[in-house]
Amino acid sequence: MIKRTFTEEFLIEGLRDYLSMSWAASVVTPEDDSTLFEDNRAAAVGMVTLLLLEGKIEAIERVNGGWKRREEDPGQIAIEMARRWLEEWPNENPTPGALGWLRNTPLGDDTARASEARGE
Repeated sequence: MIKRTFTEEFLIEGLRDYLSMSWAASVVTPEDDSTLFEDNRAAAVGMVTLLLLEGKIEAIERVNGGWKRREEDPGQIAIEMARRWLEEWPNENPTPGALGWLRNTPLGDDTARASEARGE
């Protein structure tokens, strides 16, 4: 059996719920907490950045009671989220949604479903 990647675990959660940078941090942080916070943060930011640039997730915002895709460049959104994490939450993980919300795109859903079908 092939183990799932952090990216696959993150996208599988995106099949069921909205995503956030705090969820990304929980996916990349080992259960035994054997890595430094700064390394976990870097891994979470890197994973979210790659998924945004690959078009597997998109940033969303609340508009008139519904959710709408943010129109800014995905790279700029990733930089903004990383900067805000460093400035507003320098020594801890942000609360869910504090840096914005994300959701899977159809490509992200396909990737997640393929991983689920393959098993763990």
